[in-house]
Amino acid sequence: MKSALPVCGQDIALVFDDADFLLLIEAGETGSLREERLRCSGNSMIDRANQLRSLDVDLLICGAISCPLQRMIEAQGIDVIPFVRGKATEVFDAYCRNRLEDQRFLMPGRRTLSNGRLCRGQQKRRRARGDEKA
Repeated sequence: MKSALPVCGQDIALVFDDADFLLLIEAGETGSLREERLRCSGNSMIDRANQLRSLDVDLLICGAISCPLQRMIEAQGIDVIPFVRGKATEVFDAYCRNRLEDQRFLMPGRRTLSNGRLCRGQQKRRRARGDEKA
């Protein structure tokens, strides 16, 4: 499995759409990890999504991400875990141990529902306006 984490220094970048670097972590069959740091290619959403696909990424763990870019990435079969913060290696370790929902890894304002799904404020606002059925 190959995971990508957009980084700024050693930390998860606040916004994937504007990140300069990716930390790629590939888990081997023996449990060994291979890490590689790459520059993000291009500036458009299409460039970002295509780079992840060309690198054979299975999972993106990131800070904030625009909805259109997240949908583009997910349409390519890549799982996205957004609104995460912290040191990239600690975040990846927490993901591997199923402890990513620890408060210290959640960006301010991110909430999860009791079923583990991400609470998205936009969906709530649309329902309140009557744009979407509840």
